Amino acid sequence: MAEPFIERIERWKHEAKRELRKHWWGLAVLFLIGLVEHRIFEAGNRFIDNHRHLYELKPVFSVLASRSIIQPALLALTLFLLGLFALLAHAYWTTRARQPDVIEVRLKELYRTPKDRYSEIPFDLFLLVRLELKEKLATSALAYRFELSMNGIYERLEAKSDLDQWVLRTWTADTVLEYPLNPLPSNLSLGEPVEGWVHCLTTPVTGKRLEEYGIRFVVQSAHNANYAEHEADPLIWNPRRDTLVARKW
Repeated sequence: MAEPFIERIERWKHEAKRELRKHWWGLAVLFLIGLVEHRIFEAGNRFIDNHRHLYELKPVFSVLASRSIIQPALLALTLFLLGLFALLAHAYWTTRARQPDVIEVRLKELYRTPKDRYSEIPFDLFLLVRLELKEKLATSALAYRFELSMNGIYERLEAKSDLDQWVLRTWTADTVLEYPLNPLPSNLSLGEPVEGWVHCLTTPVTGKRLEEYGIRFVVQSAHNANYAEHEADPLIWNPRRDTLVARKW
């Protein structure tokens, strides 16, 4: 004898519940199914109570709520709501992760070696930079870019990774002091400014011509770029007379 349709639905419901109880996420699904079922019938009863001309439907609604045939529809609705919630959560976290990194970039000191102004030679440029993350809790500066600019044309300089071979040298009448050039860190945390040096090499140019260039330093993070720039000014180069960047002795 064929199994009645209602009994078949009831059996499927119990089997599905038994399988779901074997998983932690299944318990969450069962809880949500029960919550949705409760909310639907609670809202239905409230709607009928607020509309007197529908009051005759309340017994029918109560009987329908107790029948197993309604369970597949409730399950489908619950799964739809779970899927919608998952999509919204994914969209939220994806958008949150792609929010721009607000990094304050400050150019502190700029040195060129040698100090020659008239020979056309490659110059070693050393830039002391201060970075501060302003909004997100943490980020990584994936790349730095040092550029010279003139008349709207930007020239990207060749980056060097040999700061351990150079020092910041200062002197007085009887004393010479040397300080290491620590590279600019790449990991940034909110509320913790960092400072460091960047070394680049120019193409052959005269020192006098170099002073006619503006400079721009770009910090490229995972989602966007931040930068600081300075207009052309001879006074920004080697700002301290008793200090220079030189190779280690």
